[in-house]
Amino acid sequence: MVSMQHEVAIQAPLAFVYNQLLKFEDYATFMEGVQWVELINDHLLEWSTTYDGGEQTWQATLTSQQTNAELAWQATGKSGYSATFTLAEVDPQQTHLRLTVAYQDGNDGPTQRPMHDLVRFKRMAEARWQGSQATVGQVRSGPELARQVGGGASGIANDVGGGTGTGLNEDAGMVRFDETNGGGPGNDITADEER
Repeated sequence: MVSMQHEVAIQAPLAFVYNQLLKFEDYATFMEGVQWVELINDHLLEWSTTYDGGEQTWQATLTSQQTNAELAWQATGKSGYSATFTLAEVDPQQTHLRLTVAYQDGNDGPTQRPMHDLVRFKRMAEARWQGSQATVGQVRSGPELARQVGGGASGIANDVGGGTGTGLNEDAGMVRFDETNGGGPGNDITADEER
């Protein structure tokens, strides 16, 4: 089993971030290769994904749902893929979010995709939090909001993984890195991999 961890600091309250994670229908907006996710019942998710040119539909069982603390699932069937989001309050306006992904050794694993997905989630959650804080007379919308959060919805989708380079920078809010996996001073990518 291979396990990878990625972490970000999100400029939004803990409960707000947790509630954004529960919006499974939004996963396609920040997860590369995900076409849609549907909550079938209290414990079952159905996913449609496209990787390597092929579309797959698969299911995952929710294995943990601890309010404002953890959300986890395990794919049913052959892949052994699992993901766990762990949340912690840094202060009333900042949340630490860790994503742990595990998959069977020998499978073509997710490489750096989960890290990029996590950064896109961070940007989406922060943009939504900032938008929810707009007051009458200070409403931010359209291009103004897009400039403030780095490109709006298209920026969320394109800032990471699009074009050349990673699109990651110090604003991504990465909180640590591991030099054994290619990280280095000034590198804000978190990629801990255990085999």
